[in-house]
Amino acid sequence: MTTVDLSEPFDVVVAGGGNNAGDGYVVAQCAAQNACEVTVVNATDPGRLKAAAADARQAYLAAGGREQNFDGELPQADVYVDAVLGIGLDRPVSGRMLEAVVCLNRAPCPVLALDIPSGLHANTGATSGASSRALSRTNVRPRW
Repeated sequence: MTTVDLSEPFDVVVAGGGNNAGDGYVVAQCAAQNACEVTVVNATDPGRLKAAAADARQAYLAAGGREQNFDGELPQADVYVDAVLGIGLDRPVSGRMLEAVVCLNRAPCPVLALDIPSGLHANTGATSGASSRALSRTNVRPRW
């Protein structure tokens, strides 16, 4: 079993535009609270996040969190967290999210996926345009 140490000095969370992005902001805030240098890189417009994802972003930023827009390249990191797309994927990966997944696949360091590697369909296992090579541990439970 491969393990990823999220206490590495510099972590980058790559966020998409849905609930998985919100999970990414929560991970980023937890890492920052544990003395990690962390940046969230947005592959979509973070201003369009809804509900819990938007709340998680606001909490991260209010706590002093850093974010930047994806510009075609990812900043150097010790660990990347793939929070681009999760189990709700219902379309082919395209645009900036596809570019972000391609960058994650070229990363020279570990990539840890939240939910499931971006671009992998949760029900079929099929790749939808592209999928990240991320390590993943998925815990599914009913939302209350």
